[in-house]
Amino acid sequence: GRSRGGLSDGQNLGNALDLVGAYMKNYKLDKADAVLARCGPFVSARGGVWMVKWLNHISTVRMKQGRHAEALEMLYDLELYSPYNAEEAPEFFETLYRNLAWALKALGRIDEAAIYFGRMATASQTCKGRLDWFDCWDIGKLAAARAYRDGDMEAFRRGRDLVEQALAMHAEAEAEDLVMRAKVHDSLAECFLVVEEHAEAEKHYAAAYDLLLQTV
Repeated sequence: GRSRGGLSDGQNLGNALDLVGAYMKNYKLDKADAVLARCGPFVSARGGVWMVKWLNHISTVRMKQGRHAEALEMLYDLELYSPYNAEEAPEFFETLYRNLAWALKALGRIDEAAIYFGRMATASQTCKGRLDWFDCWDIGKLAAARAYRDGDMEAFRRGRDLVEQALAMHAEAEAEDLVMRAKVHDSLAECFLVVEEHAEAEKHYAAAYDLLLQTV
């Protein structure tokens, strides 16, 4: 039930932050944003883990809105406010480092993104024992982009190989998720297109298109 005292009451504030999570899952970003704005002053007054949860939500909303510079500042705050370290909470830091890397990559700051993807890989291996397909996809895409920019074609191929590995791992781990597999095929197609390997690029673009047709 709802307690008296509005958002100054911990139960109400917790429920409001849970509601934000539900809005985000349904891509109702404006509603999520509005609730977070209302919660902000009450979260600031409490600090601690409340601030961590609020920053986690609002940085995710900003990322989904394409407001990457704002998201990045919030993610840096999140890293600062966390009462844990990467050894104590590897799952939390795996997500945080991934989001920091995504924001930096979106802003074109590839070298800084690579640092955070490296930290993400360490946290991921700590909590899962190995890198999963999602990790390999993220790291491979960035490695390929960075190597292509630097003209290091050997490193580019290693990055692309990691994306191919991610595709095989995804098909085995989450065979029913056709949309994500299409996205990995699309990434691979881009990796082949940029070096003018048109036949391979076309093969992966066609595979992505076929998978998406199966979902409509």
